[in-house]
Amino acid sequence: PAYCMASGRAILATRSDDEIRDILGRSNRVAYTPHTKTDISQIMDAIYETRERGYAITEQETVMGDISIAAPVRRPDGTCTAAINLSVSTADWEARKAATHFSPVVMEAARAVSGLSELRPFTFGDGAAR
Repeated sequence: PAYCMASGRAILATRSDDEIRDILGRSNRVAYTPHTKTDISQIMDAIYETRERGYAITEQETVMGDISIAAPVRRPDGTCTAAINLSVSTADWEARKAATHFSPVVMEAARAVSGLSELRPFTFGDGAAR
C-alpha cells in the first residue's frame, strides 16, 4: 500500500498533488498498526516532507518494529515507478538516527540505479553506451 510504505511515498512524491490525491482517494487506507497514517492530509504532509528531503521514511506504519527509508528511482523523463528501500529494526535504531545514517546511501543507490536503468544506458568513461 503506497500510502503507508516508504517506497510508495517515495514514488508518490514524484507525482502531481492532484494525481496523488486521486490515488489516495481511490485507496482503501487501512490502519495496519496504531502508527499508520490513513488521513489524506497527514499522508500529503508526509509526501511534502519526502519531496523536500529527497527520501521517504516510515516508522511502524505497516509492521511494528520497522523503520523504512526509500528514495525514488527515476526514468530519464523524471517519472518514477520504482524505489530503493532499506528497513531497520526499532530495536536497533531510532528513526532520526537511521535517517541520518542511511538516507544518503539510499538516495545514492536510487540515483545509481536511475542512471543504469534500461531506459538510461550506462555510459563508460570513453562516452560509449554499452
